[in-house]
Amino acid sequence: MAKGDKESSVAMDQSAGSSDNSREVKKPMTDEERLALAKKLDDELDEFINGLEKKRYTDGWYTEGIKQKCNNDDLNATLYQNRSTAQFYLQNFRSSLLDSERALKFAPDYYKAQFRAAKAAFQCMKYSQCIEYCQKILTVKPQDKDTADLLAKAKQKLLIQERDDRRKKRLHTIQSQQRDIILKTVKERGIRVYEWKQNNEELDSELEFSLLETKTATASPEEMVHLEDGVLHWPVLLIYPEYKITDYIKACADTHTLLSEVEQVFPAPWDDEGKYNLGNINVYYEGYNMKLVSVDPKRLLSELMVDRFFHVKGGMASFIILARGSEAEKRFLKDYE
Repeated sequence: MAKGDKESSVAMDQSAGSSDNSREVKKPMTDEERLALAKKLDDELDEFINGLEKKRYTDGWYTEGIKQKCNNDDLNATLYQNRSTAQFYLQNFRSSLLDSERALKFAPDYYKAQFRAAKAAFQCMKYSQCIEYCQKILTVKPQDKDTADLLAKAKQKLLIQERDDRRKKRLHTIQSQQRDIILKTVKERGIRVYEWKQNNEELDSELEFSLLETKTATASPEEMVHLEDGVLHWPVLLIYPEYKITDYIKACADTHTLLSEVEQVFPAPWDDEGKYNLGNINVYYEGYNMKLVSVDPKRLLSELMVDRFFHVKGGMASFIILARGSEAEKRFLKDYE
């Protein structure tokens, strides 16, 4: 062999050896590696599904199949069950329950639809329905741990729900009884209520508690008229036309004088001139006859509320307060002439 040929042969051998070394030898995957890869692929699939447009994923794919209205009950059951599953993971639990129920109409013994219906009913707080589905499953699969666990949770939730319902019913009954007593007391004392009793005559309709409910955006039950040991407690609105400001007192016992209630809000932070004090105010109310009536604030609230033209409006006793002899009072009184 010539020298040139020999060198060429050596170079080729080296090149071949280098190529073989650079090529990685693939070894068989272990069970752990296969499991890790499967988990990775599963996570990637979840990310893909979660990234899809939700409406298209649920109503698009499965709904299109449902719209075909095929005569295969098993296929229809599967389509509804698949859409139910998608709705469940989108937290559309009511829709999920409805689709599971539709699936069961085509295949009453369809386990996946039964279990999905049970889970959806649980999320909708329909615990009795959840229990019913769980019991059906357990008659066929008594060893189904997931269903047994769900059944136990549903039974516990149902007990709590029934207890809360009983409490609400008792509270409603007590409130209804208390309201009836308040209505009776208001009638017996001759208190006029706007839209019910005016000009000393009762209107055609019976007095309803809604006419005594405080008409403010933030009013709570405690702020509405209530009865304690025979004493009516009224929300009172004090109106200062000069400054276009009001004071709202949540509960005034009708055994107190109006002056004692006004005393709680004086001195007023907005009264820079100090005109509004207990010895320098006049108090009025606007009667149901749209006339302004002057009252003595030293009288009891119970007495003022049965005054000839006084009426409760918006669930409150309202009074107008003006600085005595002020220009604001003169202008205000002139508007009622």
